[in-house]
Amino acid sequence: MEKLLRPKEDHRWDLEGVEFAIDERIGDPELFIGRAGELEFLYKWAANIRRKISRSIAFLGRRKIGKSLVLERLYNILYSEHKGVIPFYYEFTEGDRSGREFLTDFTVSFYMQVVGYYTRDITWNRRAVQPDRQMPDIGALLEEIAPLSLPNKGEITHHLESNLRVSELEKPPYEYVIRAVGVPRGFATSVSVEDQVVQMLDEFQYLNMHIDAGVEEKPCKAYMSPAESRVAPLLITGSLMGVVSRELMRWLPQRFTEVSVPKMDASESAEMTLNYAGFFGHSISRETAEYIVHITNNVPGRIADLLTPNIGKPEISTSGDVDGALAWEVGKGRIRSDWEEYLSHAMNGVNSVNLRKITYFLCRHEGEWYYPSQLKEAMSLDLDEEKLRGELKLLH
Repeated sequence: MEKLLRPKEDHRWDLEGVEFAIDERIGDPELFIGRAGELEFLYKWAANIRRKISRSIAFLGRRKIGKSLVLERLYNILYSEHKGVIPFYYEFTEGDRSGREFLTDFTVSFYMQVVGYYTRDITWNRRAVQPDRQMPDIGALLEEIAPLSLPNKGEITHHLESNLRVSELEKPPYEYVIRAVGVPRGFATSVSVEDQVVQMLDEFQYLNMHIDAGVEEKPCKAYMSPAESRVAPLLITGSLMGVVSRELMRWLPQRFTEVSVPKMDASESAEMTLNYAGFFGHSISRETAEYIVHITNNVPGRIADLLTPNIGKPEISTSGDVDGALAWEVGKGRIRSDWEEYLSHAMNGVNSVNLRKITYFLCRHEGEWYYPSQLKEAMSLDLDEEKLRGELKLLH
């Protein structure tokens, strides 16, 4: 796979030898451009899991920066290599579920991906990660596995039967969560298992938001011990970057190395823009591509949103067309709805009336600069400056 980590001069990847065990949300794999530095870093980190020296990572970046895409591509590379590091991908989703339901879903998803890795049948992996999946229960999975011939079948069966028994007991909800998050490490530390596991956990903030752990309001604390594993370390991401960072600092101190996902390199972004434009039928020059990169602040998801066609949205050829498409997106497109959702999450987590007023004021005066003392005067805020700085830091 070394050649894969050396993209061509146009930042495109040589995909020969890569088996796409899971679908990448980008769609056509050829749309994945650049991110050479990030993939090389994570690839080396994953390779060092075999030497048991890699520590858990929080892969953090702003929304639409491409975190999940990088994880999915890394997953497919590791699956294709088949060198003893089993990739496990799990996305925490919106929608409440009990601790018992989480135990079943997490256990089944993990072992389906293990079976897919060993049998080289990607059907198992696809079923395990598809967003609208209807997962079998643990008993049904045991029946599916029974006729198969695969490595470590005894351990897989033993762990599944054990978790099935636990799921049938009446326990405090948090105990189910603790049991669930220990599943990958439990398998990787089995005496007969020589493989390691890399746990790719996406949208980590939803663990605390949507898993009912009973009296324990922060179920992420269940990872206090598993996050220190060297045979099944975690690679977590979250679209609510500030929430994830804050909760790691407070509830899982010193358990994760935070790695910031940077913007794409400008030349990578330009090539990506030209590539997407070609796929969508836009005829643009490199100069126009560079203008799109500029107004989207090098954010890959925003570039894709801007170039995606829609009814009533201008086709893009010139910089003027770009401005028209951006106005359409900001007025009623994906960019508007995405930011409304993002702000809703942020404001729901903020109880301060002053902070909500500050947010509204700054949005109305976008492009203008205010020092805290100026903001206090302009808004007639009844706050001392130190408190105001704290509110602004939280908002940032």
